[in-house]
Amino acid sequence: MAVIFSINGQVHGHLTSEFVTRSLKFPLLKDHLLIHVDCTGIKTSVRNELFMASRDRLKGGEESRALRKRLTTLLTSGRLKEINASRKASLNIEGNDAEDLLRNMTRHLPLKQDLAKLLNQTFRLKDNRDGKRQTAKAKKKTETPKLDKPEFKPQRFPSTFQIEVKGKSESGLPLVMLPVGSSKTIRFATDVEDHYFDRVSEPGELRIALLGPEPSDSDGGNGAGRLTDIRSVLNVVKSSPASGTIRVHVNATEELSVGDAVTLRAELSQPSGALEQVFMVKVTDPENKKPSNDPGDTPDDRLGLPEPVMVYKEPREDGPEKVMTWEKLDENGIDMSHETVVHPLADEDGLSAVYINMDSTALLNYRSGLRTAEAISVAEKRYFSAVYFHTLFLFAITKNRKYSLHREVNDAKDESVELTEYISDLFTNAYAQFLLSFDTQELISALEA
Repeated sequence: MAVIFSINGQVHGHLTSEFVTRSLKFPLLKDHLLIHVDCTGIKTSVRNELFMASRDRLKGGEESRALRKRLTTLLTSGRLKEINASRKASLNIEGNDAEDLLRNMTRHLPLKQDLAKLLNQTFRLKDNRDGKRQTAKAKKKTETPKLDKPEFKPQRFPSTFQIEVKGKSESGLPLVMLPVGSSKTIRFATDVEDHYFDRVSEPGELRIALLGPEPSDSDGGNGAGRLTDIRSVLNVVKSSPASGTIRVHVNATEELSVGDAVTLRAELSQPSGALEQVFMVKVTDPENKKPSNDPGDTPDDRLGLPEPVMVYKEPREDGPEKVMTWEKLDENGIDMSHETVVHPLADEDGLSAVYINMDSTALLNYRSGLRTAEAISVAEKRYFSAVYFHTLFLFAITKNRKYSLHREVNDAKDESVELTEYISDLFTNAYAQFLLSFDTQELISALEA
């Protein structure tokens, strides 16, 4: 159970790690998360539509889909996203031999038109390494260098508390623009330690109070003085401090219309008196992204070719200093052993990396029958290229054809299977050995004999 739903302390339903990989798209965290959702305050009518009488799972109705969507929105816009990105960044290896090998293969890949078209529906076969124009995202990265942040020195109690908002209201208050129908994360800068809200000794608290509504400047609403409780106008989720930042996630209830604004006071407790920030939240029209005239800014939903990474059980004495190892993958939530051939990593960016085990039983057994260093080198390149491109095609075909994968658990129930898990399992069960041993020309010669 990766997500548990409780009422008065009793579990009434759960979601598996499939929620973490498919909805949150944080595969590196799927074995390290336990998410507890307290449903005690949910209305009885909604509760009855959410939970089965057996308490073993959620019902499959509109309410459960809405709850899943709401959880996804909350969890993908906060601290978890940064943790997943940090783990992903720690797996990057500069100067990987596999990148040079991939560059040569894609340049001279003898794909027929139909095959190239199929693969190009999901992946961009030509990228910036071939001299093509950069996307707007890539240009922005090169033109805006990141500044080094000062070292964060956490304090036991906060001495600073400042909202991070650029806009100002007419009265000079910090202004948060909240597009109708969407959510917003408000950040507060502080110097208190990360566990301030959760520690056993002298814990702190963040309180957010509603001071009052402001008149609407549209036809949406005008009820000054009608609001008494922040929960009537805003859904608020507060997070613990993380490296000097407190995040508050807000979205408007149906009580607020476009043009309505409310004034809030945030108070961060400390022994000598609370630190406070007064700010305003205003509901605006939905965000509309303006199209750009720059052809380099044309949106492209296709993915770049995923990074190929050769993984070894131990660092190689005759290879580069920095290589990916089983141990480093394990530290980041990816299990690899001799039985593993490939681990495709799919996250919010799509299929972003393909980790190929160069110490798999399939390759080691095949190499054992070879006698020369040249033959071994050819076998390793053949193994790497076959596993990598078969992974791409399996992913592209299954995704483009919109297949849904399930595995039978027992006679009464089956479970959903992630596409990357299916591909990894497929290679583990003799598929890689087949790719290494199968020679089309030899088969044709045998049939003609």
